[in-house]
Formats: sequence, C-alpha cells, structure tokens
Amino acid sequence: GTLASMADTVASSSQLAGERGEDEVKHNGNGKKKPEDGKVFGIIPQEIKGDFGCIGCKFIKYFVNPTVMFSSIIIIWSFVIWCAVDKNAGTVISDMQDFVITYFGWLYIVSLIIFGCFAVFLVFSRFGDIKLGHPDKPPKY
Repeated sequence: GTLASMADTVASSSQLAGERGEDEVKHNGNGKKKPEDGKVFGIIPQEIKGDFGCIGCKFIKYFVNPTVMFSSIIIIWSFVIWCAVDKNAGTVISDMQDFVITYFGWLYIVSLIIFGCFAVFLVFSRFGDIKLGHPDKPPKY
C-alpha cells in the first residue's frame, strides 16, 4: 500500500549520516551488492553537524539540513527584499491577511477546537500516563 511504499522511501538515520550498513545494501541479479539511493521523496537528505566550539559552548550541538536551510534563507530574504523595495507591499500583505481572515478564519477556529479536544482526550485516556523519555530514568518535567 501507500504507507509501505512511503516507509520504504524514508531513509534511516545511518543513511542521513552517510553511513551504509549491510541492511541498507540490496543485491542485484548478478550477486553484486548495490547500495540504495537513500532518497526521501526524491531528495537526497544531508546533514551537517557539530558544536559551536566556544569555551563553555561545547555542549551545544547543532544539526543542519542544508537543503532546508538554504531554501528557507532564499524564501525569507526574497520576502524581506520585496517588502523593502515595493512601496505597496504593506497594502498587498494587508489585503492577503484580510482574505485569509475572511474566508479561512472558520478553519482556524475549528482546528483549535479539534486539537484542544484531542489534547484533553489524550490527558484523560490511557495515553495520559505514558512517560516520555527513557523507561529507567525519572521524567524531567
């Protein structure tokens, strides 16, 4: 089904880090091993990781997906430049906000009610007692 094919396309954490284990290798017809392409929804996932390196900051780690980061930078700076250059940008943004509030305000309210009811259901159901974190350690919060 669809879920099985989606699960097959999702890369494992070892693939994200660029390591390939024996279970991520398929055999082709002539007995040679062929590595999986490791694509997630058609995009090859990448990860840049490290720490900040300053004194006292070694415990602060970062993980960056360059595809997401550079796409976000381009979108945000395009918006900032458009707002700085176009004198009518404020009017256009105001018109878009009025449109969204007028025609989709009901969706926002209904979504809040559904998510709130779902949260209350989780608290009072059997799932409300599930401890988040390691089973052998006390919860932090």
